[in-house]
Amino acid sequence: MDEVKPKRIVMLNGDHIRELEYENHTFLVNLPEGVAISDLTSEACWAVLAGKFKEGDFIRARAYDHTWLADLYVKECSGTYAKVILLQRFNLEPETDPTKDVDKYLLKFRGPVLKWCVIRMADKEVIKDKLLSQEEASRWLIEFEKTVG
Repeated sequence: MDEVKPKRIVMLNGDHIRELEYENHTFLVNLPEGVAISDLTSEACWAVLAGKFKEGDFIRARAYDHTWLADLYVKECSGTYAKVILLQRFNLEPETDPTKDVDKYLLKFRGPVLKWCVIRMADKEVIKDKLLSQEEASRWLIEFEKTVG
């Protein structure tokens, strides 16, 4: 018969906890025009500022035109070297809803087989069907508009 192993219990004490403000720094970097999110994970991007960071610090990078923010984590660093990890990106531009443009598209429930459909009004063509809800159809149309412009 298999022996049941007792569950391991981990207990943390006061030596394991610090207030974040005393242990790490958080920096706000206002990026110059033309810097993209993909540029931020390049070690060269942070070479001049690396001396200000220590491992475990956080960086909030703000786009020149204030259209996005990015949170980064300093994984490794030295005087002229910083390796950062992109934690998350925030889009600060309001999403446009192409479903409000009734001349271009129509969201319509077409029965239990086709379900919710996205119909292009110019030629009455169904461009997407079998969507489970009107909200799902709206989200699909928003993403579709992003890809086709």
